[in-house]
Amino acid sequence: MIDVKSLLNYDIKKLKELDLTQLKERLFQRQDVLVNLAVIILSVIIAFNIYNHQVRSAQTLTSDIVSLEDKLASLEKFENSQKALAQYVNSLPQGISADAIIEIVSGLAAFHNLQISSFSPANKENRTLYETTSLKVNVTAKNYNDILKFIDEIEHHKATLKVRNFTGRMEKTSAYQRQQGRIPDESQPDSYISAEIEINSVGFKK
Repeated sequence: MIDVKSLLNYDIKKLKELDLTQLKERLFQRQDVLVNLAVIILSVIIAFNIYNHQVRSAQTLTSDIVSLEDKLASLEKFENSQKALAQYVNSLPQGISADAIIEIVSGLAAFHNLQISSFSPANKENRTLYETTSLKVNVTAKNYNDILKFIDEIEHHKATLKVRNFTGRMEKTSAYQRQQGRIPDESQPDSYISAEIEINSVGFKK
């Protein structure tokens, strides 16, 4: 009697001794054996295909996980860069209005014994990343030292004011200027320092 178990345990070396014709006849006489063999072979093929499919699926899943991790890492770097950029932009100086510049300059001029003759109209420039507000102020002083101190304090002011241009010259005191009290010295000397200073403020856009 031939069964599946005996076929599976059959010695391969004895296949040479088999009478294939006789074996064929005996197999066809036992339809149940043929069915079992067919089921076994089909099961092996199906199992092999399932295994290959699972291996490919596992490889694809692993690749997708690695790709997702890379994307998450890139996203985290981008978010960190955005936060750093926002912090940097917030730390940049903000511009101030022309009225605020005039108020600051007037206070500093009085502190350093300068008299202001006039302010020019403010000039505003609007750029892509920043905007500037600039104006010119004409001052008089009894010496250059007071003007230099005034300029230095403007440059170091917390409002981030900057001196763009400066011109100064020695002037003779006229009778009209004496009458108007535009010479910042009680003794009213024969000469004084006249200066034109261009001041601007830069404000970065957020």
